[in-house]
Amino acid sequence: SRADGHFIALGNTEEHLSVVVLGHPQRGDPDTEEQLDRVSGDGWVAAKDGDYADAIAKGHTVILLVTESTGAFSADLDRVLRQLARTARASGSIDHTPYGTSRASTRSHYTFHSAAISAAIVTADALTIQNSAGALGFELTLDPR
Repeated sequence: SRADGHFIALGNTEEHLSVVVLGHPQRGDPDTEEQLDRVSGDGWVAAKDGDYADAIAKGHTVILLVTESTGAFSADLDRVLRQLARTARASGSIDHTPYGTSRASTRSHYTFHSAAISAAIVTADALTIQNSAGALGFELTLDPR
């Protein structure tokens, strides 16, 4: 839950985004059970359609790929990257990944791409902070009258 998110990786984002994007079926019976108690896990939850309910209803696969500003990413994104790595290693596959040429450079598709994604996330977040700091600094130079 978002109430506990600061204790759990992706805790402030993944559960909420899963409901928004994928929705969830009803759980329990509102006539015989109290509303969900998040601590015990007992109780009922009303069904909710997510933003991609139409795609899911039409039989399309929807995979929620969640990342955080720390560079962390969800188990589903990890599974997708690992499957892509297996596909890249498969016989007859051509991997166009621009691996480095030094001995220390990884030759692992998974390692290369997961590091690149995490670095892009952290860099984007740092640029956002830097831009906000610049804007706030500019505001401080304005005449308050």
